[in-house]
Amino acid sequence: MSQPFISLILLSGGKGLRMGSSLPKQYMPFLGKTLAWHSLDFFLKRKEISEIMRVIVNYCSNLLILQRIKKSRHCPLIVL
Repeated sequence: MSQPFISLILLSGGKGLRMGSSLPKQYMPFLGKTLAWHSLDFFLKRKEISEIMRVIVNYCSNLLILQRIKKSRHCPLIVL
């Protein structure tokens, strides 16, 4: 039996207002990488996932970390 095609939608659109930071929570550093990068890295290693679509909100599309993430393979970026 062939492996099913599985798409994952990874949402990174929150503003992190409850944290009281000017930087959204998903782009804060944690153990040397941002939380968004940890999530993406985890799912990139899952062989059963065929593609990952990352969704961000336009207000944070110019952050340096997104420029780094955009270069990863098989992960189209959707900017809302």
